[in-house]
Amino acid sequence: MTIITVNFRPAAVSARSSLLQRAWSAVRQAHAVSRTRHVLSALDDRMLSDIGASRADAEPVAAVWDAGLR
Repeated sequence: MTIITVNFRPAAVSARSSLLQRAWSAVRQAHAVSRTRHVLSALDDRMLSDIGASRADAEPVAAVWDAGLR
């Protein structure tokens, strides 16, 4: 016996799903960037040195995160 499975997705449903997936992906990426900036702002000078950055490198990036809190 042979079983045939047919998946049918109307174009409108597929387009809506794709739009929601892209929107959710953008939200997840923005959250990841925000979290990274927050963690970077919390690092001390020794930790920054370990990743090859200085306080002068980190401050402008962390300032973007701090500005979002206000």
